[in-house]
Amino acid sequence: GRYFLARAYAALDMWNESLGQYDLYVQSGRAALPYAYLDRAQTLIALGRPQDAMDSLQSGLAMGVPDSMRRTYLMALGQSHEAADDAAGAIGWYTALINEGSRDAPVALARIASIKRRGGDGSYGDDLNRLFSSYPGSSQAVEELKAALARGESVDAFTRGVVYYRHFDYTTAEPAFRERIDAAAGQAGGAESHYYLAAILESRGDIGAALDSYSRVTELNPQSHLADDALWWRARILEEDKKSNEAGPLYQRIVSEYAESSFASDAAFRNGMLEYGMENFRGAAGSWEQSEASVTDADERARLDLWRGKALVRAGDRAGADSVLTPLATANKVDYSSMRARVVARDRHNLAN
Repeated sequence: GRYFLARAYAALDMWNESLGQYDLYVQSGRAALPYAYLDRAQTLIALGRPQDAMDSLQSGLAMGVPDSMRRTYLMALGQSHEAADDAAGAIGWYTALINEGSRDAPVALARIASIKRRGGDGSYGDDLNRLFSSYPGSSQAVEELKAALARGESVDAFTRGVVYYRHFDYTTAEPAFRERIDAAAGQAGGAESHYYLAAILESRGDIGAALDSYSRVTELNPQSHLADDALWWRARILEEDKKSNEAGPLYQRIVSEYAESSFASDAAFRNGMLEYGMENFRGAAGSWEQSEASVTDADERARLDLWRGKALVRAGDRAGADSVLTPLATANKVDYSSMRARVVARDRHNLAN
């Protein structure tokens, strides 16, 4: 009861009463002590006693806490040292929190930047840039970006664009990306800005301009980490517009040039389906056979084999279909592709007709 009473007092900003109940609970040695030490520290911070808060947190940590709770402790230790005007100590604990991969890393980075800026340490800009580039979708990123711009600080146009884009502020993001594109003057540095600009244009229904901008990504920098994304979305737009002859080569480029792409397996499949949908069954089978060399995932290869076999059945090539479907159907597996292969192999006469 004392622990819950302490929390109730804290919720009412009755800090002295809350601390009294926490102290009694700690003396009782009950099971929720790690939580009590943590909450007690927050009460001590509110009372302006950061050093005592640090001692409370260290006592809790010494008991051994789960990783998820440990990260909460690290944040609280950073806050305690910050409240005590111990900049180095606060930065140390916030850095430890970041290094543990906490979802609170954006908060920690923002606090580090704030501490450094107040202390006249110019390296705070590096922390802000890390915040913007690593966590652009965080609330801290957009808040700190706006604050930096309000202070008259310079922030790279692409960085500004990405942060605003991640917060769906396309009106502000678009001119930032165009500024970066203009500054790049047709060089590789404008590739990623073209990608985001294309996505914005697509969202507005300006499909022609979006396609042009997506195409510029691979033209300017085929090694860009967004090159395969740009090819994929160009292909999807063209496929939806019934332009299979233009979409197919783009899917094939993903398979051939970006085999490690997360889109590679689906690109291989969709490329064949374009031919299959036009009843070019031999073309579809050939496409899937060609793509198998670039697909390493066993389940994805099985999917291509299944559809390759179905295409060969539809093309009237029963021998070819058997050579593909029989190994798949007789495999000692119960996955979808193997089960469907058994059905297709059994019913290939009806499928062919």
